[in-house]
Amino acid sequence: SGTVFRLVWLNQDVTESRTREMTLSDLQEATQRLPEADSLDEVCETVTSAGVDILSLPAVAVFLYNKEEGKLQPTSIKFNSDNVSSLSMKSIGNGPVWDVFTGGFPIQKEENEDGVFIDQIPEIRSELLLPLGSQGLLAVGDKKQDFGTSNREYAQILSARLESGLNQVSS
Repeated sequence: SGTVFRLVWLNQDVTESRTREMTLSDLQEATQRLPEADSLDEVCETVTSAGVDILSLPAVAVFLYNKEEGKLQPTSIKFNSDNVSSLSMKSIGNGPVWDVFTGGFPIQKEENEDGVFIDQIPEIRSELLLPLGSQGLLAVGDKKQDFGTSNREYAQILSARLESGLNQVSS
């Protein structure tokens, strides 16, 4: 009686989940005022900055649909690269990126495929293109060939926040 025969010790490293929790909290804080933005450009700037600065995504761009021209216009681009100081982004009215917008389904692009960042930033190995309903398209670049799971989740959250903010500001 009173003798301990077995001691069970449970140790769990929660560093990764705590970091994710803090990151998502920072994203929530950065994007909670999107509906109060003065313009669509402000919404786009807030989201691209949050993508690179808070979520540590290597490259984020927003293209908004211009009805008059019938093209996607580069509206906000932010990236973190040691090899590139500026990007040349053009309006998109056809091709694979346009097809993602008109098709309404996200797609992942790999090296050697036409995309937004792959041809311009050497360290970008894959990118995720996410349509924003009738508003436009979000492009997110990653340094991993298979687009990491956490970066994919972050990109989807960013896309949802962006689409919601655009819809509220444009209505």
